[in-house]
Amino acid sequence: MKIKCLYYLACLPTAFSAVTFRLIVPKGIPSVIVNNKSYLMKVHEFPVYKVKVDEVSAPVKYSYSVDYTGTDEESKGIVIESFDRNLDSGEETLNEYFERQINTKIHPLLPKAYESYPDYVPSKLYDDTHVATIIINGKKSELKKLHDNPTSEEKVRGVEVIYATPYSVRSFKNATIGIAGQTTVYAAKLSYSITNLKDGNGKELYKRTGIKLRAEHMDPSFLRDKIYTDLLNSLGVPTPQNKFARVFINGQAIGLYDVSDKLSNKRYLRETLNKGEKFSEENPIYKADYYPPVAIGDLGFNSIDPYDKKYGIYYYKGDSMDDLDEDGQYSRTIKMNKKHLIPFFEEIRDYPQTKKLNMDIKMFLKFMAMEFMAGGVDNYWSRPGNFYIFKNMKNNGQWLFLDSDFHFSFGAGGAKLDQYLSTTIDNYASINKDEGVTPSRPPLDNIRTDEENEKFFKSVFIRLINSSFHVDALFPRIDSLAELIREDVAWDFSLPRISGFQGAEDFKFKMKDFEYQISNEKNGCEKLQNLIPLRCWIRNKGLNIAAQLGVPYPNTPDRSLGEVETLVQTNKSNNSTSSDTSSLIIHDDYNNIEGNESGANSLYQLPFIVCYLILFIISFVLQF
Repeated sequence: MKIKCLYYLACLPTAFSAVTFRLIVPKGIPSVIVNNKSYLMKVHEFPVYKVKVDEVSAPVKYSYSVDYTGTDEESKGIVIESFDRNLDSGEETLNEYFERQINTKIHPLLPKAYESYPDYVPSKLYDDTHVATIIINGKKSELKKLHDNPTSEEKVRGVEVIYATPYSVRSFKNATIGIAGQTTVYAAKLSYSITNLKDGNGKELYKRTGIKLRAEHMDPSFLRDKIYTDLLNSLGVPTPQNKFARVFINGQAIGLYDVSDKLSNKRYLRETLNKGEKFSEENPIYKADYYPPVAIGDLGFNSIDPYDKKYGIYYYKGDSMDDLDEDGQYSRTIKMNKKHLIPFFEEIRDYPQTKKLNMDIKMFLKFMAMEFMAGGVDNYWSRPGNFYIFKNMKNNGQWLFLDSDFHFSFGAGGAKLDQYLSTTIDNYASINKDEGVTPSRPPLDNIRTDEENEKFFKSVFIRLINSSFHVDALFPRIDSLAELIREDVAWDFSLPRISGFQGAEDFKFKMKDFEYQISNEKNGCEKLQNLIPLRCWIRNKGLNIAAQLGVPYPNTPDRSLGEVETLVQTNKSNNSTSSDTSSLIIHDDYNNIEGNESGANSLYQLPFIVCYLILFIISFVLQF
């Protein structure tokens, strides 16, 4: 009997006898340190390095080091992580990131205020449980020129874009990059627009061919854009999505960014408004801006003249513009103004009498309610602009209002923010009357003349504070997102900025500003003129709207409609040799998100089981 036991013991070393470690490193040569021994890692698919360490099994403690010799940061020498990592089970780590203690993190979900928008197809790109890594490489001279002259509207073509996550690497060799934004072109930390994200096989970046990299230079919390979008998702309206990524250009660390959709992008529109299917015809789409006193995008009728300068604030973005020169684009815009835009404005003007408006009115009112609740100082109801209107020809030419750009919200974005927090629904549009803009907002004003519309509008506010805008729904999510990005925020604040614009705006935030913005709600915080903390804004705005509408502030958020789900990636096979081992799961499948699946373990147990069977037969024979 003792002899037979020895045979079985011979099999034990075959189980869990090696662990593969993976690390994302944009610069330098990494090693993994296990049991005080260092193992050099080699490129798997840049920027992912890996090494297989034999005779190591989970659970195991380890850490990483990076040797910066031969890089522009050679003075750092060899840097060793100041903390230990733990692999509790499995034979392979996810793609981890150097000096970041949190690789993936599940966030509390927001309750739905309304059912999800039915034509929207979620993308794995917006898995918000991790911070992605984006590496951009191009000609030094061209990228330097782009940064030195951020107002030039020039673009650099033929750049390489690498998108890495804990699960996968996607590379694109022929992308185009430009500086994005209007006022943000004057910031020290620039925002970017990236297009033509297709590889040699026509494969896109998770059903996206274009993205924006928003610098969030004015928001020390980095969370306002993200929270705004989360709340729009809870309202069931179509909206650009977002997530976080650290960005490098030609090896230089640029900072932490908010990855978002480019709203006029064809791929985005079809995935968001048409269930991922191609549109069969051109859908008129306009972008509206705000340039008082010349013109504002208030959607008001001015004249039947398509050449009217007041209509110049609406920029036609339809498919037919792609192959036209400047003169052709102007002619096309005039034609579309006459055929589509002006008749729409006439419908808006006449609505109080006709009660006819081929527009998704409830969607529009949800967007307006959210602007009010978040204090969107740079959005339609406050300053008419920063939105798109889309005519869905598939749905009998129904117009959709599509809001965009939410960084100036929740207490950020200039002066008088205490007024944005405390004002009433009826006085909201008057806050900026000193800018020479009347409080008239034709579609909102006219739609609200209908009793049923007004009833629905006010019900949206009540529904918000009873569900997703409730403090017990939002605060835990804010805390979780803050924990995920905290180390990357500190990294971002330490970096030099590369804009060449003289006098570029640079707020030089510190970590105390980040912590203050995500946590403070002391008495008097609601009276600040600018940068009212997130918690302070959310709590006080909820109480204010409840008082305005004469309803009690609820004790707990209502989750009866379910929760806003996010699609996340996960490794379905730790044994895979592919660089992209991701697959799609729903956000509430928490068991496998850390990448240590029991299914993969069973594969490694197979030789162990076979060995036992063989030795059992041998021991049985030896008895005779």
